[in-house]
Amino acid sequence: MAYLPVKKYEYETVDYSKTIFPEELENAVPEFAICKRNEWMINNSDYVISYVNKSYGGAANYKQMAQRKGLIVIEINDI
Repeated sequence: MAYLPVKKYEYETVDYSKTIFPEELENAVPEFAICKRNEWMINNSDYVISYVNKSYGGAANYKQMAQRKGLIVIEINDI
């Protein structure tokens, strides 16, 4: 999760017990929460599964970041 649900009914109707909400995101500005979550996932992973269909943009940037860190990147758009 990039940010916690805001609406009360979302807490009551969805089971969040199997989700991960990193502590670093508690005070993240919503506009940057997804970027911070993506960085956290790369920093806490051994593998990355990506679907990138253009050489620019967020997905391409995070795929490149994972490759620079030496993570195993599985590209599902090649399957």
